[in-house]
Amino acid sequence: MEDFLEKVLTKKEKYAKENIAIVPILHISSHGSEDGLGLTNGELMTWDWMKKELAKINSSLGDSLILCMSSCNGFTACSMFMEDYGKLFISQPPYFALIGSIEKPTWDQTIIGYLTFYHHISKELIPNKAVEAMRVASRHKEFHQTTGKMIKEMVIKVQRALNL
Repeated sequence: MEDFLEKVLTKKEKYAKENIAIVPILHISSHGSEDGLGLTNGELMTWDWMKKELAKINSSLGDSLILCMSSCNGFTACSMFMEDYGKLFISQPPYFALIGSIEKPTWDQTIIGYLTFYHHISKELIPNKAVEAMRVASRHKEFHQTTGKMIKEMVIKVQRALNL
């Protein structure tokens, strides 16, 4: 699995570097949980494993990767910014921005939601407007977007409040 993923991502990285005007978006559609992403063969890609692999890709793209998680609990990918409970992941970030649901959208909600997102993002590169359109079109109010910077700021505030 890792060899296949590496080959696919290497081709995408090369293409993105050659086409700078293109926004690098990695869309992952799979089963999601608090622990990571489930594959159809039963394997689990943990958030920790994904964090390391995505950090390489994001670094090669100049910290511009937008990660779209078409899965249950896709917004749990925010945990990739953490090392251990409560400790901020301060080395290379795994993505610039994250789009996903904090709950369990239905299959049709994800299809309608992401079709709407890609339609809007192709017209104007404003992710927060595209995510709002996702919510309206899919009737799933739990699609959200954030950036790595916003996650870091939130974790730092929590750490300070808890004196960590």
